[in-house]
Amino acid sequence: MNSACIVLVFGALGPFSSCTDLRDFVLGVPPIEEKPIVLDPGPIASQTQTSPGEPDPRLTIKLPGGGEASYEYAEGKRLMGRGQLVAASFTLMPKALGATGTSDELLLLEELCRQRGDDECLATVKARQAGLKTAGGASLEDLRALAKKNPEATRNLLMPRLEAGTLTDEQAEVLAAACHSLHDKPCESMVEALGR
Repeated sequence: MNSACIVLVFGALGPFSSCTDLRDFVLGVPPIEEKPIVLDPGPIASQTQTSPGEPDPRLTIKLPGGGEASYEYAEGKRLMGRGQLVAASFTLMPKALGATGTSDELLLLEELCRQRGDDECLATVKARQAGLKTAGGASLEDLRALAKKNPEATRNLLMPRLEAGTLTDEQAEVLAAACHSLHDKPCESMVEALGR
């Protein structure tokens, strides 16, 4: 059958596209009607060309105060609008909680954490907000209380200061205690390397 099918395939197979189609026709098997599957991709943003270094106009968002938002803020807002709360949080979190995070980014991250019902994320954001509200960061008593209650939030608050080299000796002590509570050896080693 295979050699005959090959001859027919390369010869005059007619309306049959394969040996299986020919076999089914010969055996009297009715053909299966294939209906095309149409996937609805939803609204697709048009691709725009931008020059290198020029911000993507689809991601240009103005902040409530009138300034221009960072890429992370704009992307977080876009993902939040599409209901992708986890992706929005993970996009925004490193920038918002980092040394260059802004209060607007923290407010958006706080809203994302609240909508997701993520209490740990909310505690971390609140701790970071407390650090931004005062010029030198949170008071030492507040940091110590936070370290006892939520050592992870304390670590997330103080690590950017450690990396930026702006950590005071007292803050280093609190960070070392928080890292010790979390059994975070790399964090402890970084604090010890400061020699404080």
